[in-house]
Amino acid sequence: WGQWALTELAGRNVSDDMRRLSAIAAIAYATLLAGSLEDARKLLAGLNPTSEQVLVPGIEALVSTVGDVELLSGNFDRAEHMYKLITDCAPVEVLASTMIDLVGLELARGNHEKARDYADYAFSISRSAAEHERAMGELALGMVLSETDTSRAERLLRDALGAFKSLEAAGPLAQTTIWLTIVKLAKKEKEAAMKLLNENALHLQALSDSGWRLLSADHERLPEVKR
Repeated sequence: WGQWALTELAGRNVSDDMRRLSAIAAIAYATLLAGSLEDARKLLAGLNPTSEQVLVPGIEALVSTVGDVELLSGNFDRAEHMYKLITDCAPVEVLASTMIDLVGLELARGNHEKARDYADYAFSISRSAAEHERAMGELALGMVLSETDTSRAERLLRDALGAFKSLEAAGPLAQTTIWLTIVKLAKKEKEAAMKLLNENALHLQALSDSGWRLLSADHERLPEVKR
């Protein structure tokens, strides 16, 4: 739909910059998940979202995707700036969803203490929220505990996986499957890990290398997960 929107806007000579940026965000994120990092970077070239723009509904997707590209490019400070533009103004009702990016960033950086701080906050603030947000809080904490407390991480991630399945939330479902697989591998349960991947293959089969890297926060076990 993003490419269609861009084509329609150009064909009708509509100069709606916010609508155009929203369409670019959709295409770039899809490209990052199922295409290549380089192609996503080209789509976003020259875009520098501001704190004012992020207040416009729909533009937060552009900001987070710019952050995602910077994360996978190793530009962690730039990624953090983008992600914080969103979390700093996010309503409390969706804060856990927005903080997932910061949790992943700090895990990719190797800063597990800061990742735990973000995850603990996302988890606690999501306990009284809607089902999707509660599951995002569980995903955040499960990610952080994936190597240090595998039993609790598995419980959290299984709860999140069940919620995302009932909500038919494909993206979070794929991300949770990856992290639950990481936990299974950490517990040396390779057969269970492969079974989990097979059961959720429909949500993983379209992921490209950059998509796997993004959803796993570039985890060191990723080659084993994809094997």
